[in-house]
This record gives sequence, C-alpha cells and structure tokens, in this order.
Amino acid sequence: MLSFFLNNMLKRDNLNNINEIDEKTLFYLRKHANNVILVDVRSKQEYNEGHMPGAILLQSFEARQKAEIILKNKNDIIVLYCSTGMRSKKVAKILKEKGYKNVNVLEQ
Repeated sequence: MLSFFLNNMLKRDNLNNINEIDEKTLFYLRKHANNVILVDVRSKQEYNEGHMPGAILLQSFEARQKAEIILKNKNDIIVLYCSTGMRSKKVAKILKEKGYKNVNVLEQ
C-alpha cells in the first residue's frame, strides 16, 4: 500500500532526477511509515529560529562530510527541506551520489 502511494504521489524533477513531495504526502508518510527522516538543510541559526517538528539538522555545506554519520540507513525515506528548495536539491544530489535510495525534496 505504501509503495503504491509513493509511486502515484511523488513528482519527479526529471532535470535533477529528484523526487518532490508536497506537505500532504509528507504528513501521510510520517503517519504510515516508520522510516521517514525529515531533514532541515538550512543553517543552524535558521533551524534554531524554527523548524518542522521532528526535523533533524544537516546543514547543506556539511552534507558530504556528515551525511553518513547522521543518516545511517540508506534505505530510509529521506525528506529534505530548506527555505527555497535550492539547498534541498543540492543535498539530494549529494545523498543520491552516496547511495541513498529514497531521497525526496519538500516542494516549495
């Protein structure tokens, strides 16, 4: 059921080969899947000023060095967000290069 939902609800940014999801889909995933990791890729200051409940911080500039320390399971459903989508897409590409299987960006 979850895989059917994912296949039909995800939008693909074909230029960058990245899945994009909306907030409704994120809500569904967080309710029905145990392996959803919400990742804020903004700066520490932005994160401290306010972030989505349950989000972990992985600043975009440190993604190459710290991704595998912070995101241990490469099969988890990872949802990245930032303020404009640019940093999220940058980090998504890095994670895909590192072998993460289910990387998504929250639509802006």
